[in-house]
Amino acid sequence: DQEAARRLLQDIEDKIQKGEMSIVVPDVETAAFLKIFLEKARTEQSPKTYSRYEAVVRHFQKFCGKALSENSKLSEVTPSVIEGYRASLLKETGPAKQGIKPKLINFTLYLLRDVLDYSISLGYLNDNPALHTRFVEVPRQRIPQTLNGEVIQKLLRPAPHQMKDIIQLLLRTGMRVEELIRLKWTNVDFEENRFTIGQLQKRRQIPFGDEIGSLVRRLKSAAIHDQEYAFTD
Repeated sequence: DQEAARRLLQDIEDKIQKGEMSIVVPDVETAAFLKIFLEKARTEQSPKTYSRYEAVVRHFQKFCGKALSENSKLSEVTPSVIEGYRASLLKETGPAKQGIKPKLINFTLYLLRDVLDYSISLGYLNDNPALHTRFVEVPRQRIPQTLNGEVIQKLLRPAPHQMKDIIQLLLRTGMRVEELIRLKWTNVDFEENRFTIGQLQKRRQIPFGDEIGSLVRRLKSAAIHDQEYAFTD
C-alpha cells in the first residue's frame, strides 16, 4: 500500500545517506574516481579553474587516506565522512598559524560537491554525500559608521582652532590620525592638489578639493620656514 511504499522509500534514502546502497551501482576506488574527474576537468576547464579543482581533490584524497584507507571505495565516502572533512578544515591552520577563513572552507566544500556530482553521472553513487553538509557560517563584516552633519558640528564647535583643522582634514581626506601627524610638507602637492601618504609599496595618493586646499595653504603660510611637518606640538 501507499504507506508501505513510503516506508520503503525512506529506508532507501536513509541507506543512501549512510553509503549502504553501493550494491546497486558499480563500486570504484576513491582515488581512481578522483583521477577520472581530474582528467575530465583538465580538458574542460580553464587552467585556473583546473588548479582549484586539483587542489581540492588532492587535499580531500589525502584526508580520505587517513580517515578511511588508501584503497577506500567511493561508496565509503558517506555524509559522515564529509562532515569529518569539514571538521578537519575548521581545525586546519595556514602558513601564518591562523585558521582557514570560512569563505575558503565553503568554497572548498562547494567544489567538492561539484566533484562528487560527477560520480552520480558516471553511476558510481546514487546520492551526493556532500549535499548533506552545511556550509560554515561566515561572520558579518562590520559596516563603517559615518558621521552626519550634526555630529560633525558638535565635534568642531568646542574644538580649539588647530584641532578644528585636524578634524576637517581627517573627515574630508580619510587619513588616519597617525598619517596626519606624520604628514610632511613634501607630501603635499599644491599643483596637483593631492597628498602622498605611506612609503614604498604601501604609498597612496589622496586628492583634495578647493576647501581642503585653502585650509592646507593657510597652514603652509603660517608654518615657519624650516618646519618639516604640517602639524607640530
